[in-house]
Amino acid sequence: MVNKYLPFVLGGIESHMGNLARELTKAHIADVHLLGAQAPERLHRLDFDLSGVSFEELQTSKLIANTPIAPSLSQKLIDLSEQADILHFHMPYPYADYAYLKALHKHSKLSKKPLVISYHSDIVRQKFLKQMYKPVMHSFLSRADAIVVSSPQLQRSSDALKKYQNKVFVVPFGCDTEFFGSFTGEDKASERMAQRKKLSLTEPESPLTLFVGRLVYYKGIDVLLNAFTAVPGTLVIVGTGPYKTQLVEQTLDLGLQHRVHFVPSMSAYELALTYAAADLLVLPSIANSEAFGLVQIEAHAAATPTVASRLATGVSFATSHGEDGILVEPNKPDALARAINVLYQNPSYLSELAKNAKNRAQKLFSYQNMCQGFANIYDSLL
Repeated sequence: MVNKYLPFVLGGIESHMGNLARELTKAHIADVHLLGAQAPERLHRLDFDLSGVSFEELQTSKLIANTPIAPSLSQKLIDLSEQADILHFHMPYPYADYAYLKALHKHSKLSKKPLVISYHSDIVRQKFLKQMYKPVMHSFLSRADAIVVSSPQLQRSSDALKKYQNKVFVVPFGCDTEFFGSFTGEDKASERMAQRKKLSLTEPESPLTLFVGRLVYYKGIDVLLNAFTAVPGTLVIVGTGPYKTQLVEQTLDLGLQHRVHFVPSMSAYELALTYAAADLLVLPSIANSEAFGLVQIEAHAAATPTVASRLATGVSFATSHGEDGILVEPNKPDALARAINVLYQNPSYLSELAKNAKNRAQKLFSYQNMCQGFANIYDSLL
């Protein structure tokens, strides 16, 4: 299984790949070997449970448009293909497409190995490089035996996948619904209240709004800060990234420093407790680079509803409008503030969404469902 980086680097695709690899191994569906490029030191590294999964971090020679170049990847694919039954890539990682095609040219037997591609999103920001990359991307996609997306929305909206619909399969992301759900019971009530008191910069009884994710442009955290001038309570922002400094400056400019709490990272236990302690998770992403928003289903599993952007991606699938949260048009602070306030001003509606969120997460977004989806695809190719 190949991705830009291994799961020790903070990121949604990295986290999904790590969870998928571990759970496939745990369920005895597949023995998984992960390949990823060495991440630059500036990227936050974290502990990640890869029990039973083998992995290799390949040396990076340079970065081009934030894409790590790992020169040994082509030969590594050839070497590992002797033992591998299936080659599974996570896109977008343009260099991996090139490395596969180069390996295929040197070792034609590689074409006999089924090729599965998890397609996470179109390339949105680097428009010039996207045009240069297009021929390589389509050469790679055309050779895939199965292309997997995380939502029907992405299947419909992706320009790159329009000509491959006959081999596109939807397998929703999964999370540990049992683990996150375990923080919602009465036995955890005192812990939840203690966490609210720890994180709240206002009264613990006032609303606690949560954002979790990397501090990067497409997450729309600046939009959330602007919206929060009209929202009561405390906003907790969990994550790190290159936009941290300007977001802190924006917080000061808006006079929100006494109501906005920046937390660089949390342990898995503390994050799950925080999901359950919060009243609402907000995902205000502004671009289709946000392919799914895994934090939404984690929050739902902990019975916390969401307010999220209505994007043509899995974000609008993970949050079902009016069922487990509210969707709003992206990049509109006033609309975002109104949606949040509607829920805070209607506790019974918020409670109903919370109950629905947990039920829907257990039904659609469990590890078991995710692994079974991939098992069905793998079995059909062997």
